[in-house]
Amino acid sequence: MMAADRCPFCLHPIDGSPEARQPSRDHVFLQALGGVATTPVCKTCNDTFGADVEGRLLRPRKILSIAKVAAGRMDSAPGYLKADGSRGVFNFRDGTVQFSPPLTSFATKTEEGLHIRAAPDQIEGVVPHVRRWATKHGGDPDAAEAQLRAAPRGSLGNDLFVMDHDVELDQLARLAAKVALAAGCRVSDDFRDAQPLADSLREVAWGRAEADLLFGLEPLQHIDALLAELTAKAVGEVAPRFAPVALESQVVFCPLGDSTIIFVHLVGFPLTFGGMKCPGTQPARWGHTPVLVRDAPGSPQIVALQDWLLPRLHAQPDWRDGEVESAQ
Repeated sequence: MMAADRCPFCLHPIDGSPEARQPSRDHVFLQALGGVATTPVCKTCNDTFGADVEGRLLRPRKILSIAKVAAGRMDSAPGYLKADGSRGVFNFRDGTVQFSPPLTSFATKTEEGLHIRAAPDQIEGVVPHVRRWATKHGGDPDAAEAQLRAAPRGSLGNDLFVMDHDVELDQLARLAAKVALAAGCRVSDDFRDAQPLADSLREVAWGRAEADLLFGLEPLQHIDALLAELTAKAVGEVAPRFAPVALESQVVFCPLGDSTIIFVHLVGFPLTFGGMKCPGTQPARWGHTPVLVRDAPGSPQIVALQDWLLPRLHAQPDWRDGEVESAQ
């Protein structure tokens, strides 16, 4: 049986034989973040990783939702104002915040007049309350409504909106290992049996081993010199030939205090924000979006998948011709 006839994640056959599992195609990089390259896998593993790892990390308040924002695939996110802790939902389409009650959390009186921090639809919901308040206190409800509608709104000024995120290191490590396996098999069929690298990645991907296996520690440490030598011979031969998993694509590990955040860095416009490398094809989204991610100082540590992949790429056909499936 050829290596390509086995799933890289479980090594079960996918060749149509009686004992084979149903074949499928797995996106090397998350389709939800714009990934398009695929590799053959079994449907069981594809469904399992999609639900238990990728899907879990892409939910609101999970750490990869910030990558969805950078990739232009997420419209809003929950969080709070850094200055006073007011909770709300930030809208990335128009830069407004949908604040939670009470009214005082988004309407403030200044020397210049009334200032509103709210989304337009929330303003409409507040109008009846403002009119009743004005009537109760002997004011003119029409004037109060006019003042409300004329007030500046949708601006955070110098404040920052902090997005809530749960950091699940174990799940992020599983995702990184899964991406490494899929990318390796995309480039070379014999990656499934590359030892000890492939088995170590499988152990991490299935949650059976510590994430240290992905950080260049034992049992991978002893192959560093060999990989460096092979990579040095291949640099410069790959970029024009391989898409979308090119030199710019890698798994990025960012130490943040006592924990670590792992991002899949897609081809496009690499961005550095808040000490993290994020994928994205619309740099302007970060340029004008007042968003702060809680982190701590630290330099990203990059585990370059191309250490193993680059030496094998120059011998492969040009996969840009009919081999890359478009994401739906």
